[in-house]
Amino acid sequence: MIQGIKVRRGTIRIVIGAVFAVMGCIALSDVNFYRLDSDETMGITLFAGIVILLLYSGTKARKRYNMYSRYTGIIANRTQISIESIASTTKDSIQEVTEALHDMLKKGFYPGAYINENSKMLVLANEAVSRPLTTDTQKSVTSNEAVPHPAVSAQPSAIKCRGCGAVNTVVPGSHNECEYCGSPL
Repeated sequence: MIQGIKVRRGTIRIVIGAVFAVMGCIALSDVNFYRLDSDETMGITLFAGIVILLLYSGTKARKRYNMYSRYTGIIANRTQISIESIASTTKDSIQEVTEALHDMLKKGFYPGAYINENSKMLVLANEAVSRPLTTDTQKSVTSNEAVPHPAVSAQPSAIKCRGCGAVNTVVPGSHNECEYCGSPL
């Protein structure tokens, strides 16, 4: 859910940037470039910079979301996985995968998980396998509060969300919703 909110923000940035770009093009169609003073030139430059920043940051957020979603699908239901295995499956470099996994762990995707630098393995705790990327997990990582965890009666499994296409780890028999967009699974 936390990452889903960030994805929507990325999409919103792209849409706002595109709207501003269209508005800027329309406004520039009436501008006489030979009679611009320095304030107008600075305003146009600032406006163009904001448009570029919105489009770039929104695109970057979407790419990061897609990468994290792919990795979560590959990691699902495992207690450990080699970084090389993830890299070969995704066609990303080992360095890119390692950096992304470090970032995911820092953001609280898999609490208790770590990267064994000697064996180049991602080692997950049992809790991390059954509960990646939830709001409760994020709270427990950032505030150090004890968060009650539901009893797991069946093995968790990975399924693809019909709403956004993200791969989610779900526990059969419990109420499950997409961790990214909130759609029921």
